[in-house]
Amino acid sequence: MLLYRAEMYILLRYPHLIDINMSNENLVKKIEENSFFYVIKSFSEEDVHKSIKYNLWTSTKTGNSTLSNSYNLASQKGANVYLFFSCNGSGRFVGLARMKTDVDNSIYFPFWTQDNKWGGLFDLEWIFIKDVPFRQFKDIVFTLRDGERKCVTNSRDTQEIPLSDAIKMIEIIKNYYNTNTILEHFEYYDLRQEKYEKDHPEISQMLNFNRK
Repeated sequence: MLLYRAEMYILLRYPHLIDINMSNENLVKKIEENSFFYVIKSFSEEDVHKSIKYNLWTSTKTGNSTLSNSYNLASQKGANVYLFFSCNGSGRFVGLARMKTDVDNSIYFPFWTQDNKWGGLFDLEWIFIKDVPFRQFKDIVFTLRDGERKCVTNSRDTQEIPLSDAIKMIEIIKNYYNTNTILEHFEYYDLRQEKYEKDHPEISQMLNFNRK
């Protein structure tokens, strides 16, 4: 009953997300050779909700610099920057997104769970939204620049992933059968945000955050 309620909520409020995984099943065939891939470690699932709802994200100052540099390099070669999202302590990846714009450091988004901590913003497009446990990626191990070997599940925020390993991760996400997604919790997070906006009208007025 709860799952049905969640599905109906998404169908009514976010119909474009219903078949998102199925519509992107052929992504691997479209990956450009000069693309970049990074792990994103979100502070909370609630921030991922905002990312999916508004198609945006930001990282730390250092992380944004890394992503911005890669976005510009990729754009020059007709390629893209892809982001594998996970939440701290969750033990799973929750989806894959693609950067659509460079980082704009003049913009501030007012609804992250940690107010005033995350500056800058960039647009993105969500490609897969699916919970895939870390155990599915246990064989994806790569060598860092300092020679250290690391499993992708132990990555820090904005850890770069080699192309061959990223392709393996995308295939795992695509093929993993799991109906669990963050979309099941969207109604709960939407209600939390609505209450926050009601209690903080001065903050809710910033929702457009000067974006054109």
